[in-house]
Amino acid sequence: MSLGGLETWNSSTDCCQWNRVRCHSRSSSQEVTGLDLYSLLPSVALNTSFSEIPGTGFSNLSNLVYLDMWQNSFNGSIPPQLLHLRHLEYLDLSNNLIEGTISNDVVGLKSLKQLILDENFIRGEIPAGIGNLTELHKLSLRGNKFSGMDTIVSVATEGARNTGPGEQCTVWRDSK
Repeated sequence: MSLGGLETWNSSTDCCQWNRVRCHSRSSSQEVTGLDLYSLLPSVALNTSFSEIPGTGFSNLSNLVYLDMWQNSFNGSIPPQLLHLRHLEYLDLSNNLIEGTISNDVVGLKSLKQLILDENFIRGEIPAGIGNLTELHKLSLRGNKFSGMDTIVSVATEGARNTGPGEQCTVWRDSK
């Protein structure tokens, strides 16, 4: 069975040489700025799940800009450590089994350009402060159990005001 590229992850080698890891060179050191952790295993075919997203590992990735973890069957809630990555521009946790709510801490992600949480089991109100994320161009929340659709309209209005020429704020929501 393939490990989806993770077989290159070995503590005796430079992590910037691993598959699914993006790095940025700064002087003599390299910093991890992106993780392509999408669809790691054919978990749907195996009818299994990975369990919760391990939040503690993300605390050390303070310069992370890009995190793609779609379609992994992760369950549990969104770890608070993800919502403290102040340089994060892209976060995709879609097509998992994530539950709980979106913490108000999401409004601290001032650099966030795309937030994609489609096809999970997230519920509750969408934090109103999401509408104040001036860099946010795509907010996709399809297939969840949110309430507070007035908030989504607010996000669309605020986001549209902050887009540049030829750009648009894309907001997806359920028609339920």
